[in-house]
Amino acid sequence: MRRWKAINAFASALLCFLAACDSSQSVSGKLVEYKVESAISLPEPQYSAWNISDELTRLYWQVPASSMLAQRNDNGQQVYNFRFRYRIYQNYSSRNPMDSGAVVMTDLLASDSENDMLSGEMNLKLATGINYMVEVSLFDMNRKAEVVELVDVLKSSATSSGFFEIHDPIEGLVFTNYTTQPGPHKVRYSKPLEQLWVRYYDREFPVASAPFTTVNPKPFDFTPDSLFILDKSTGGEFSLNVFSTGFYQLAPDSSKRLGATLFYHSSYYPKQQTVLDLIGPMRYITTNQEFQDLKVGDNLKQNVDEFWLRIGGSPDRTRKLIRSYFERVEYANRHFGSYVEGWKSDRGMCFVVFGQPDAVYRTTSSEKWIYGQSNRYNSLTLVFTKVMNPFSNNDFRLNRSSSLKSPWYRAVEFWRQGRVVNYK
Repeated sequence: MRRWKAINAFASALLCFLAACDSSQSVSGKLVEYKVESAISLPEPQYSAWNISDELTRLYWQVPASSMLAQRNDNGQQVYNFRFRYRIYQNYSSRNPMDSGAVVMTDLLASDSENDMLSGEMNLKLATGINYMVEVSLFDMNRKAEVVELVDVLKSSATSSGFFEIHDPIEGLVFTNYTTQPGPHKVRYSKPLEQLWVRYYDREFPVASAPFTTVNPKPFDFTPDSLFILDKSTGGEFSLNVFSTGFYQLAPDSSKRLGATLFYHSSYYPKQQTVLDLIGPMRYITTNQEFQDLKVGDNLKQNVDEFWLRIGGSPDRTRKLIRSYFERVEYANRHFGSYVEGWKSDRGMCFVVFGQPDAVYRTTSSEKWIYGQSNRYNSLTLVFTKVMNPFSNNDFRLNRSSSLKSPWYRAVEFWRQGRVVNYK
């Protein structure tokens, strides 16, 4: 893993002046596109915000070197040139940024390994007491291409997850809310405490219900399956042993339900590798009887293959169907996971079946997906409401409606006719 080096940083006053030229443009919840093709062919940068104090937040980032365009210098080294620009907003609906900045960076790599990662960090002045949204753009100066991400900084209280930093035993800093590595994880907490409480939950949650159904979710039982204490080491860190699948909530106070939660689904998540992993997401396009039949017999893989070949018709068409469907499942796992795997969530269900929306708008409390042209008679609009969840900041529930019954059945029928659905 390589760190990018800053070769030129603009003065803060100059940055604020430059940003003021277009700061009147509101993000208005405009979210970067959910685009599965981008996730596969051009990996997105990853960001993680850690509140190192009540005044400073450290923004870590990493991006695969293979997703950037390199130029070779006279020594045969690959040279990467890029620019970071950030704007800090109080929330997704704020019109004007509270602060902004930019930095130009470069890095050199001697190898052509697809596994090389470029990474680094920057400190932002953010006071404790509220949450923030940071709009970060990464501009590849060699390719002349830009990727924009919106990053949540959770800093409303000392128990916010943003005050925790977690490292796994192999890859290092965990950029997501899940780990793929069992074993000891290094935990840092910004506050001066000698102990942390850990609540471990081993729960199985159902698949999302169809968009037109009435859902009455059962109250969650907050009684943990296991409760234990972590003591700070002489190095000032805590060691969390991820011993089984489930989720681990770290909290500075045993009486409060807030803190950082780390999920462990499997060592290969967000991919689906076992036959049971493949069967689960197929629930959205199978009948009740078909789904039960997939799980019966000595050769479950053959059951799965026969289902897809039956609706695909030919081997080539079947392979395309399977690839498209499970690429969406993987993308849903990466982007929509909360207390459940991403494909099980409401947004994951809709992304897998309907495909990539044409526009996504996000506010502090909701997310709106639009398929087709907005307000046209044949367009489809899905609204997801954010749920206050002590385990995740990424839990959104679909506003279900009987009007979604026809679009849902139409999309499912297209899949069952062997057609990849991109709802328009």
